[in-house]
Amino acid sequence: MDSLQDNHLIYRLGHWSTVGRLTASLFHEINNPMQAIQGATSLALEDINDVESLRTYLELSRHESDRILSLIARARRVFTLDDVPLAPLDLHTAVHEVLHLAAKEMSSRRVTVYQQLSPAVPPLLARYNEFSIALLSTLFAVSDVLFAAGGGELTLRSMAQEGFVWLDLSASAHTLGAAEVDLFVGRHLVERCQGYVEQLAADGQWTIRLAMPQAI
Repeated sequence: MDSLQDNHLIYRLGHWSTVGRLTASLFHEINNPMQAIQGATSLALEDINDVESLRTYLELSRHESDRILSLIARARRVFTLDDVPLAPLDLHTAVHEVLHLAAKEMSSRRVTVYQQLSPAVPPLLARYNEFSIALLSTLFAVSDVLFAAGGGELTLRSMAQEGFVWLDLSASAHTLGAAEVDLFVGRHLVERCQGYVEQLAADGQWTIRLAMPQAI
């Protein structure tokens, strides 16, 4: 097996590891509304002759069902294996969707995520599914390092510079120390979208930068 095949195999393993980790997290996320629906339907059957109570239980079930459908829709957009073309993508929307999907995993790793996204960044050029997996993979890799140090804070910042949209993931250099972060999957997918990944250290901050080309 040559180095190109080796790299492809490593990428595929890392990609499916990210997908599997997110899937496990979503199972836990979906469990809560499912429990609520089960409880509401049981109560509805007990009070089936009480119209107002029945309405309350049905509305609760519908609300929780909407939560589940929203999670599944987000996951499908990320997990799709369709050949998605490069297209303009709003960074804020993409980050919001990914953080929503990753919220349970970040919490379990004792990582608090803060957003300081610039409102003025232009659309970036990317494949939605690949950019999402790249960001998820990077978030999971950083969260593992922070968790090993007892948890910590991660700040997301954005800016436009030199024809690229930058998304910086920063943590205290003291917290991360000299730890190695596995960026293979994220780097591969960002480069497929014609971007690049950097690791930076300055002013007591340790930063991973995902740089994506601006949509023209």
